[in-house]
Amino acid sequence: MKASRIIRTCFDIMMTILSDDKKASFAFIGSPVFINHLQMESIENTKRFSIYRYVAINLIGRKSFELFEDEQTSCFLIANKLSDIDIVRQEANMVLQSMF
Repeated sequence: MKASRIIRTCFDIMMTILSDDKKASFAFIGSPVFINHLQMESIENTKRFSIYRYVAINLIGRKSFELFEDEQTSCFLIANKLSDIDIVRQEANMVLQSMF
């Protein structure tokens, strides 16, 4: 499956980054997909967001990370508990505000 290869590649990249920076945090946006050639799904709680959220919760978990989600923008933050969570959230919010 194409999706599972993409998710696996992202997970491998995350693990590589973590091996270099033990305090690394991550975020993703589940961008909308086309429902048909004329219509795109809403930005809220997209299909990709649902899949990525499932992977984050079930594969990454909450032992080393705080997980934050925003269904309205289909954004998910995986904040490393070794970092200052408040600063990570502030930085992520600044990036999101520049995008939305």
